[in-house]
Amino acid sequence: MPGWYPVNPISAIFPGKSPLELQLTWLERIVRLSEDFNGIRAGLEQVYGQTRILEKPDDYTVDQDYHNHLANQTTSFDWQFTAELFFLEKIEREFP
Repeated sequence: MPGWYPVNPISAIFPGKSPLELQLTWLERIVRLSEDFNGIRAGLEQVYGQTRILEKPDDYTVDQDYHNHLANQTTSFDWQFTAELFFLEKIEREFP
């Protein structure tokens, strides 16, 4: 049922902005997600990499046990961010 909210939650976060300004604000934030993600990922890899090997050697043979475990089927740390990488690719396609 439209209009049952006592206030518009988006305009409550950004008071005084028109609907167009709100859309542009959110689009800018969406486009910046890739930059934000890259910074967060770099920090995580720096910390996590102190106790783990994140990149497998070039001659590494992935497991042949017929199980589809992301960590065992890739030679990089990308498996940890599969959903985020797909999401960011979609954003780049939709907002070039």
